[in-house]
Parts: sequence; C-alpha cells; structure tokens
Amino acid sequence: MPKVHVFASTDLFAEAASLERFVMPAYNDDGDEIPSEFMRETGLKCHEPACIERIHSKEPKRLTDLLAGASYGASWLAQASAETCFRSAVCVYPPNVLTSPARSSMVYLGAYDYEV
Repeated sequence: MPKVHVFASTDLFAEAASLERFVMPAYNDDGDEIPSEFMRETGLKCHEPACIERIHSKEPKRLTDLLAGASYGASWLAQASAETCFRSAVCVYPPNVLTSPARSSMVYLGAYDYEV
C-alpha cells in the first residue's frame, strides 16, 4: 500500500512563494536541477514534482482543515493527528522516495497508508 509523507510548519513560511522555494528545486542556466533545501534535508530521491503537494494558509488552521483538499485525504487524513495549528504543509506521494524525512526543518508528522 502506498504511503504519503506529511510535513507541517507554523511559522517557517510567510507566504506560499517561500514554501515553494523551500520545497521545489531550482535550475541552472544549463537546465540542471539544483536540489532545494527540503530535498537535501529529507534525502528526496526519484523526484516527481507533480506528486508533491504544497499547501499554505495566511492563518493557522487545524491540520484536518489545512489538508482538507489533499489528494486521497479521505483514506489517510484521519490517521494524521496534531494538536498544533499550522500555516503550511507538504504531502509527498510516490514515486518520490524520502531517505531521511525526520531531518526536515518542518515538523514531520509521519507516513500514512492511503488507497488510490
């Protein structure tokens, strides 16, 4: 069964653009990918950008409210629990592979099974 890795933050990102820069790679003039800070921290391999969701809110929200529109949420969101309200979240789905998710500067909430 596939797993989604979920990360959240209360105050690391002032706006969606800063979350985007943290998570997504940059590219040099030759078109070579430059790994993002998130990619380096979590050991992201088999990078498929379309399978990484980034959610940002101007106001802190309960995790279930912040992630209400996340892919396959109906099959995994009930497993994720957090008492803290968050402004940003990242959901990493396969084929992306994380070798060190707990090293992220975001709060790593865990990996949850989901049904496609």
